[in-house]
Amino acid sequence: MKKMNYQNTVVKLMTITALLLFSTATALSEMVLIPANQMSGIESWKEGQSWGAGNFFSSDGSAASTNIDLEGGEYTLYARIFTSPVTDADLRIYVNDACLIPPMQAKVHKLGWVSLGTARLPAGQTTIRVEPSVPGVAGDQNFAAIALCSTPFDDPVGRIMAFTEWLRHELIRLEAPKPAPRTLAEAQAQQEFLRRELLNALGLDPLPPRTPLNPSVTGRIEREGYSIEKVSFESRPNHVVPALLYLPQNVEKPVPAIVSAIGHWSYGKSSNAPQLRGIALAKQGYAVLALEACYAWERGIPGNSEGFEPFVAGGAIAGHMVWDIMRGVDYLETRPDIDTTRLGITGASGGGLQTFYAGAVDTRFKAVMPAVALWSMPELAINFYYSGDNWVPGISRMGGMGTLIALTAPRAMLVMNMDSDYSTSYACEVMVNAARPYYRLYGAENRILHTIEKGPHNYTRRMRENTCAFVDRWLKEIGDGLPVPEAELEKELLDQEDPALFVFENGKIPTENAATVQSIWTEQARTLRDALPAHVSELPERLKQLLNMPALPVPTVIETGRGFLVATDPGLQIAVLRLGNGSRAVVWLGESDCNTEAERPEVQALAEHATVFVVEPRGAGMPNEMHILRHAPIVMGRPLSGMWTYDLLCVVDYLATSQQYSHILVAGKGMETGLACLMAALFDQRITSAAIDGLFSSFAQLVGHSNPAPQIHGILKLADIRHLAQESGRDRIFLNNMRFDQSTKIIGLESSSDRSKDFFTNWLQ
Repeated sequence: MKKMNYQNTVVKLMTITALLLFSTATALSEMVLIPANQMSGIESWKEGQSWGAGNFFSSDGSAASTNIDLEGGEYTLYARIFTSPVTDADLRIYVNDACLIPPMQAKVHKLGWVSLGTARLPAGQTTIRVEPSVPGVAGDQNFAAIALCSTPFDDPVGRIMAFTEWLRHELIRLEAPKPAPRTLAEAQAQQEFLRRELLNALGLDPLPPRTPLNPSVTGRIEREGYSIEKVSFESRPNHVVPALLYLPQNVEKPVPAIVSAIGHWSYGKSSNAPQLRGIALAKQGYAVLALEACYAWERGIPGNSEGFEPFVAGGAIAGHMVWDIMRGVDYLETRPDIDTTRLGITGASGGGLQTFYAGAVDTRFKAVMPAVALWSMPELAINFYYSGDNWVPGISRMGGMGTLIALTAPRAMLVMNMDSDYSTSYACEVMVNAARPYYRLYGAENRILHTIEKGPHNYTRRMRENTCAFVDRWLKEIGDGLPVPEAELEKELLDQEDPALFVFENGKIPTENAATVQSIWTEQARTLRDALPAHVSELPERLKQLLNMPALPVPTVIETGRGFLVATDPGLQIAVLRLGNGSRAVVWLGESDCNTEAERPEVQALAEHATVFVVEPRGAGMPNEMHILRHAPIVMGRPLSGMWTYDLLCVVDYLATSQQYSHILVAGKGMETGLACLMAALFDQRITSAAIDGLFSSFAQLVGHSNPAPQIHGILKLADIRHLAQESGRDRIFLNNMRFDQSTKIIGLESSSDRSKDFFTNWLQ
């Protein structure tokens, strides 16, 4: 390995220290990654959010630069840039004074890498400089890193971009418009099928029991023309939902009602936007129930989270919040002053998602009005880290939100967007149009409306005026549908932190004996686990179906001096590094790039006794990228753990069929890679043995774990780790941190029985 010299910086790989520079006897190979925060001059740039993918810096008008030594040759160059509809991507990147301008592709990739093309660079010192298009003028251009790659094998950036594009195109394929129904009966049958699929994905099939609400009113605020009751109820036993109930004064009772779903506002239901929405609708004669989201403000106690907790138990945070809303409607039905036959729901962003899903599955809502919430998954899932309530497993396989809009027909629906939003607002028009045939068959085409206002992501005054007009028309049957002019309401706002808005005295729901999101779904996961049979028939086939795993392709391999590239899904290649020269084949599944994995003591020890093939599964070459790219597989209905299993199986198939290895062993360390190794052994009997260190002993342990990669939606309705190990054969599976008891159950140990290196060495010998 050739030493690399730096004049001004030590290159680090995002959040982990790494420098990748490799050479062989036959060809030079090199990958250099330069994060922005390691460039001189970046100190005065403004540091922004990392979104889990390295620090982004917005320009102050000055240049940032560094000098590096290169082997020389043909390089592919990449830049990592953050953009949004209101952020300029117009940076200038210089390599030895040659200017490379990022293409408009940056406007599509948001947080992702963009290719700057190729360049032949001389051996020796190279200067990299990044500056705004107008030197000396501060701007919003956001820059995170530069990468230079000299060979396809040492190009994890290119592979991560290929993975990104494959995900995008797969999502586009899954969400392609479906043929419109020809008859009302056909439309109704499709609605029934989709609603059942959506309920299952949300974890609401069957619906949870409607346990006692135990409602309470803890206070009342009197305002001019309306009052605010501070209420709470239990959506599940001891799972408290605080809410503000805006009630109009001097109107005939009972009044129609609107559920105000709260998204990611900093102060939850007390935030300015939800307050203004409640005030505006109350002055228009509506009761408004503003529900605290399960992760927000007064509900923000340990265990209440919008993470990825429910997946293994068949749930989703979006579904958890939809059930809160449905129980909120149950509460409204207990009040004689409210007419729930005239019921609507609205909310923005995360609250808009709650509005959309609740409106789709609960037909008690006669008017559904999501704002800045509906987007195509090809746009959303591969560009941003979004909150947990965005990820509904398999939603793209149902056709995406564009298909699910039709579930509201023939009920009234107002979809509101902003033209400078993160989502593609105009693409939403295509989605709304896909639902129009359903409304047409019901004779209700005038009940669906899509508006696009000027401005960024928000719930604006104009939206409130449109909402008031819409509910007047469809809940009160009055008005002409034109926006209802709103008086100045800002003067009526209470301070967002005002204790007067607290439902509970200290501003938090009671923690004693509280059921939280995590405790609820942990209990559900354990209940499912304990109800599993001792043996699961046809487990490999049923698990492949759950993973939506395709058939293996004919092995297509490009050999290199140090290993080979294997084709997996169309357009994707994974890198496999070859180490050692033993007669046995050990396939090591890495959780990072194959060169970093090769430095592990475990891998080095294995290479002393066997030929080790270090596999870099899709996306793993740039670990920080996976914070974003773990989400697309969820909505695709093809979890990442299954994709990594598929990559591993492709390598095994190549070694067995083309390289004629009769004994193939697989090994991995960690939760994600360990699970993939175990599932590969279950699926392919040509794998002689599998050794895994650091695997969890039950999927139930993943409740509360924020990494969605090893989570398979609903897996605990089918099997647990012990079933996978048993069906693979106890003589084939070796688990360092677990053991089998006499009844073949797996017992997790407090720590690994052997040091990791010793465990893998002993297993091989």
